[in-house]
Amino acid sequence: MFENVKAVLIDIDDTILDFHKCAASAIRKASTRGSVPLPDAVFERFFVLNRGLWDRLQAGEFDLAGLRKIRWNVIFADLGVEADGERFEVFFERALEESAEPVEGARELLQYLSSKYLLYAASNAPSGQQEGRLERAGLLTYFDGVFVSGDLGASKPDPLFFDRLFERLPGLRRSECVMLGDSVSADVAGAKEAGLRTLWFDREGRGGPSGADAEMRTPDEIKNYL
Repeated sequence: MFENVKAVLIDIDDTILDFHKCAASAIRKASTRGSVPLPDAVFERFFVLNRGLWDRLQAGEFDLAGLRKIRWNVIFADLGVEADGERFEVFFERALEESAEPVEGARELLQYLSSKYLLYAASNAPSGQQEGRLERAGLLTYFDGVFVSGDLGASKPDPLFFDRLFERLPGLRRSECVMLGDSVSADVAGAKEAGLRTLWFDREGRGGPSGADAEMRTPDEIKNYL
């Protein structure tokens, strides 16, 4: 159990909001609104290819704007779909902003954590997107602040993301904070390098060494630990 914790930084997608459900809904809406028929395989291929693109972003190959520029052109090329990927990205991002599917047990987890700690969202996302999604899900009220890479000008795991976050939180030491998230590369590795304690939310049961200070499978386990 962690001691002397004052704040918990929490990733959003696949930690608090179910990104798979949200993205699948956004793809359907974007397909309709953009008049781009898509094969059923789009859902499986999106999650595989999107994960690879985010890995490249985290490795510094391009920034968030670059990802949004190429993402759907990469997916369309893989599927053999002839359509303007940049135009489709606009429909997809707008639809994703409307999505709000909490992870099971997320509300109860936030209720508990917010009664004991300061809570801050710490997410790789465009400016304005996550705050709106949290509000639609009825979860924004539990947070004391929302920090996203689109506003900070850097993405996890870059230590600059955390440097700029803490510039906005004067008086809060990194040793007093825990980073909770589902991504080993972005949330665990990035936060550890930046001097935070880390808790890996392994909700998919992947297992294996994560480098985190603690590993949890369910929101209830997180509540009991914290």
